[in-house]
Amino acid sequence: QLLDRCIFSNDNSAPMKFDPMTEEVACRDPHFCDDCQSKFFDDIKVIQMITTCGKPWECHYDDTWDEMTMMLCDDFHRSWFKLRIQYEESHWHQGPPTDRTGTYKPEVFLGFCTASGITGYDRMIDDKTGKATCDSHTVSTEAVSTMKFSGGREQQQKLLLTTGATTGSTTGCVSGLITKLGREPPYNIGIVIDVSGSTGGGFGGTPTGDVNGDGNANRILTQKSIPSLRLWNTSQARLTLVTTTLISA
Repeated sequence: QLLDRCIFSNDNSAPMKFDPMTEEVACRDPHFCDDCQSKFFDDIKVIQMITTCGKPWECHYDDTWDEMTMMLCDDFHRSWFKLRIQYEESHWHQGPPTDRTGTYKPEVFLGFCTASGITGYDRMIDDKTGKATCDSHTVSTEAVSTMKFSGGREQQQKLLLTTGATTGSTTGCVSGLITKLGREPPYNIGIVIDVSGSTGGGFGGTPTGDVNGDGNANRILTQKSIPSLRLWNTSQARLTLVTTTLISA
């Protein structure tokens, strides 16, 4: 038993067509000649949108359609976009937002189209900024390659990258480094400061105050301490793969 094409594969096409071979009007389907355009949309189980109505994501609409074709194509498109809304509301978590503000045939395309054609379609992911968060669950990867220099010299370089395991955005949080093979972190940094008697003299530049907390302001040692303290604070706050030691000499 053949299934009713108007119920299970309705493409909203007219039942008759002109046959250029015989130059006569004949049934489009020799096995089935019912008028599928006359079916009520609620009675249709499966719709086929490529032939007549066009793909929804191409925002296809033909203002020259006859009234019967236009009515059913409107229903076809609306049903497809309603399913997209249903999917977004039930499955789309922390993804790029959908504006639904398209002004091209909004009563048919429900705000997803700004113009006719695929470029007018509001895609679900493309070129949108997602929620700016970093996944707490990360994955790391590494690769080693050879960097060649003039004179036949070469060096093994190692690339380390860490990023979130999953993301709902087209952007993500990535950290990493490139280093010579065998020189991977953690690193140990030693900051050596000269505290000999000559550094106790006055500093002739812009007054700095007692930045190192030794009770003496505007000394040579005070000025020398500033870049060291900045490096120390930065390494403690940001560089998780660095151990910093302060040495006085």
